[in-house]
Amino acid sequence: MGAARLTGSGSLPDVASLVERIHTCRVEELTRYEQLLELSHAQRTAIIQSDTDSLVWATEEKGRLIQMIETLDLRIAGLIDDISMLVGDGSQIHRCRYPELGSGLGCPINARIAHTMKEILEAEGENQALLEDAISVMGNEVKQLDAGGKAVKAYQGRSQGAPAGNLDETF
Repeated sequence: MGAARLTGSGSLPDVASLVERIHTCRVEELTRYEQLLELSHAQRTAIIQSDTDSLVWATEEKGRLIQMIETLDLRIAGLIDDISMLVGDGSQIHRCRYPELGSGLGCPINARIAHTMKEILEAEGENQALLEDAISVMGNEVKQLDAGGKAVKAYQGRSQGAPAGNLDETF
């Protein structure tokens, strides 16, 4: 059934090989999250430097990485389903085969992913605040330009109808 589709043959893989595939996918997922964090830092630099080209590039790259992570999540979900079909329950799914790397609190890869995700959320919050500040500054500059333009038009309109002579007499 589900597990057989993974091997491309009629034989079923064992639970250990499925768990190993999950672990491999999680390692790849961690790499993608770390790349997302790097891109969040690149976005911060682009925002600070008002480098819109770099900001757009980093944003597009993040979109590509997010799609890759979603694909990995689907693959992991399928592997978990396959294990459940073989074992009959989920008891084997969350056992880390590499406990010496962890602290006994579960798979260290999962812990590193969670930590990296937290860092990404913090970086994104900082980037959002920087963007909001930049938008506010730009809004104020546009208002100043608008006010300056209105002042020039008002001066031009007044100077056309004003008699030639002393400036003090005109105002």
